[in-house]
Amino acid sequence: MGGKLHELERRLALVSLSCIPMLRHLLKVQPSREGSSVSHCEAVALERKEQLQSPSLPPKHFLMIGTLFTGMAGLLCASAAMAGPFGFDLEDSRKPSEVYSFCEETARGEFFNYGCTTAPKAHPDMEYYRVSFVEGVGVCGVKGIGKDIPDSRQGYNTRSNIDKIANQIKLKYGPWSGADDYLLSSSIWDEPGYWMMSVNQGDRYYGYSWDLKYRSINGIDKIYVTAKAIETDTGYVTVEFLTPLEDICDQVINEAGADVF
Repeated sequence: MGGKLHELERRLALVSLSCIPMLRHLLKVQPSREGSSVSHCEAVALERKEQLQSPSLPPKHFLMIGTLFTGMAGLLCASAAMAGPFGFDLEDSRKPSEVYSFCEETARGEFFNYGCTTAPKAHPDMEYYRVSFVEGVGVCGVKGIGKDIPDSRQGYNTRSNIDKIANQIKLKYGPWSGADDYLLSSSIWDEPGYWMMSVNQGDRYYGYSWDLKYRSINGIDKIYVTAKAIETDTGYVTVEFLTPLEDICDQVINEAGADVF
């Protein structure tokens, strides 16, 4: 009996810290007392051990419950690790090219420096993907580049596609912080028939944004869904997801660029 409980304690102590809040909620286990030197993982393991020692449970059920608990913890942690945008693991410290066979470094010195021909969870409207990764820092962002959208000069199809994707993101991340369609006051492309031209020339911004800095969801701080135009009859959408590491990554990239001068 003692050996089984020690094994259970060992397994539970290995539960990832990232899963502890979720497990506490499910198991209704409270954090360790203030000032205690016992870690969260150890506290969870010890409290579960005490519960399993209850005489109300037959001995043969101890290991079964411990195994079930450990298995659930493993599934929760695995699910959390794979929950990034388009299925990219935001917590992996390895280069994307080492993790995914379809990714390679394409733009050294730029923020989104890895290109991917597909994604672990590809979106039907996306053509390819880019990942921002800085060695020693981590994943800074993920970007989806949309497929070409045949359109009129007024940009109805492009706008419709962007609205659709923004509403899909809203279902997971909540209401957007901003929805904008503005044209530079100095632009000459101010007629309705020049909508696509104004986007192509960088005079018009059409898109949605989420500022999640104080309520980070799914490891994401900011989201941008933006209209782009290749020609006056072809548009596409870009979707950027930025992690809390964005500022650190920008700093490291800029310092590396300055070092060559």
